[in-house]
Amino acid sequence: MRRNFVTFLLVAINILLFLVCELLGGSMNTDIMVKMGAMVTPSAFSLRECWRLLTSAFLHFGFSHLLNNMVSLCAIGSFLEERIGHIRFLVLYLGGALIGNLVSWLWYTRTDTVTISAGASGAVCALLGAVAALVLFRKKETRGISIPRMLLAVILVVLPRAGANVDLAAHAGGLAGGFLLMPLLSLTMTDC
Repeated sequence: MRRNFVTFLLVAINILLFLVCELLGGSMNTDIMVKMGAMVTPSAFSLRECWRLLTSAFLHFGFSHLLNNMVSLCAIGSFLEERIGHIRFLVLYLGGALIGNLVSWLWYTRTDTVTISAGASGAVCALLGAVAALVLFRKKETRGISIPRMLLAVILVVLPRAGANVDLAAHAGGLAGGFLLMPLLSLTMTDC
């Protein structure tokens, strides 16, 4: 577990915040979620609430939303954290969450759509993008990759999110962000 302690810490934080939301009135209650830090577009910047770009990545609407994201985080995170190290992994996760939510904010602001969103799937998509970058640019780091584990993560992130209440912009932004951040983070990897 020490090799993946950031992954498990992130899972623990997500679960703890989910339980807090449930105790305050329910994670499906949009008022509670907004008070806790869910992303509100277009107000994230207009009300100087840019902190929501990060806090929303630790909140989930309902148990199945939390479960899918945490299983995906464990599946990809445990692999990736071992390959790139704790600090790089944390930077990648948080950076992916920020980029995914920024892309979401830009998309929904451009379309004049008011949305309330939350979830770790933008950050999880960043991890998938990072794995793709590793496969393309640093094949040595992907030895021992578990294809079934990666497929499980992709299925859990993509399939349950095929409905209307899905922030596909955050997913796409996270995926692209992880793909772009991984080569930058790899510049400091001298142990391979």
